[in-house]
Amino acid sequence: MTNLKSKWELLGKIDVDGGCIIISDEQNFPKYLMDESSIGFEDRKKYFPEMKDDFHIDLLEQEVCVKKGDYSGYSIPWLGGDGTFPLWGRYVQDSNFKDNYILNDLIVLEDGYDIFHTSNEIDQFEKLDYTKCSIQIYSGKIGIDSPDNVDERGLIVPSYAYDCPLGNGTYNIFELQIETFSEIATLVELNPNNTIKKKDVQNLINEHAKLYD
Repeated sequence: MTNLKSKWELLGKIDVDGGCIIISDEQNFPKYLMDESSIGFEDRKKYFPEMKDDFHIDLLEQEVCVKKGDYSGYSIPWLGGDGTFPLWGRYVQDSNFKDNYILNDLIVLEDGYDIFHTSNEIDQFEKLDYTKCSIQIYSGKIGIDSPDNVDERGLIVPSYAYDCPLGNGTYNIFELQIETFSEIATLVELNPNNTIKKKDVQNLINEHAKLYD
């Protein structure tokens, strides 16, 4: 595993207009519809057959790490309001087919810090264990977005959803501290067997800095 190559890809930029980014099972996002929505649970189940539990999630009551029935989700705590936040993916070589790369991590960046706009070498990097939140994936796909994207069916769906390489199960989310700044990035581990290291964070900073060259 240690000799496997990895590479970063900018997956998109999350537009936030409601002050939050949610990370959860893809099929949990329709639960963020307002209670007065004309689309009931059974109608939503037609489109999201794996959806569990009949309840609405109130964003005003959303804690950082939530577990309620079969629902679990994470609300990124450091956004500070609306804006646009880069979403990066780290792809790692498939140990069986070296020409293939598999999505291993998702990272949402705080784009306002100068460290992300320069290729300077970093001295410190820490995955903050005390921020760990474990979420349950039951549909095989993880979603990440500001939960206000309503599609043509009147359903809230995530703009970014990805197959989990290890299938259904528990996935961990951490906040990252780089240099002496406070928590300035959120990491979703899709495969802890290929855990992120300082050199990977450095490569991410280098790649992100290229956007501002």
